[in-house]
Amino acid sequence: MRDPEFIELRNRFLLGITICMVLLVPFFFFFYSKLIQIDSKIIQKIENKETFMILITNYNCKDCPKYEKTIKELSTNYQVMNKDKDKDYSILLKQLDIPEKDIISPALIYIENGTLKSTLIEIQTEEEVTTFVENFR
Repeated sequence: MRDPEFIELRNRFLLGITICMVLLVPFFFFFYSKLIQIDSKIIQKIENKETFMILITNYNCKDCPKYEKTIKELSTNYQVMNKDKDKDYSILLKQLDIPEKDIISPALIYIENGTLKSTLIEIQTEEEVTTFVENFR
């Protein structure tokens, strides 16, 4: 297999593969790191051992804005997470050791010093929200 045309073709092929690898590998690592990067304020607050509440919502929740307004009026430190939209939702549940099937939105989660203390699942009324928030002030 000392054919000069074959050797030249093989060398060009190997050069092309090398150039592609040199150009594509940095892009792969850049985009991969962006995909797995956790940028959620909520997860950062948990890691910083802060005390706050999380209102879990979804796209179909018609009453969620009303509940959020109630929480806001009570001057509570809270964050909102849309379980249909936020990519870090499943990471949050793993970190808090909550099975995903157990969260029915709207839901309120109370985090104290970075650990889960209480949850209010499937909120029905504003009074439930008010009572829950006042219990954990």
